Amino acid sequence: MIPIPETTSTAASPRSAKSNRERSMRTPLVMLAACASLGLFGALRLASAQGQHSVVPVAGFVPDSTTAARIAEAVLIPVYGQRQIAFEQPLSCSLRGGVWTCTGRLPMGNAGGVAEVQMSKRDARILRMTHGR
Repeated sequence: MIPIPETTSTAASPRSAKSNRERSMRTPLVMLAACASLGLFGALRLASAQGQHSVVPVAGFVPDSTTAARIAEAVLIPVYGQRQIAFEQPLSCSLRGGVWTCTGRLPMGNAGGVAEVQMSKRDARILRMTHGR
């Protein structure tokens, strides 16, 4: 709170002392009202930002295995490299409980692990990403 300077008049009349007192009480109330209205404005602004129009497809953002495989490739390649992920093509994707699991494949006769990505069907969040050894 901003300090309010007191008057230094030694010969103040009772009327001027009362008006100074009223003024000093009114100033914090005005400041409080201003702060409250700014806070309310900020809250309304935040609420309107959160209430922006957004479409969520009925089938979710990952409606089928083709879309799931494309998203899985998009997140796997920057981490494991284009060459490694191409070697494990085609990715096999299955849906269970609203979660797509996409797994790489190894050609016959090769040993090692494969990439695996799990993502939400509804919003395409990556829930888990790993690569076996």
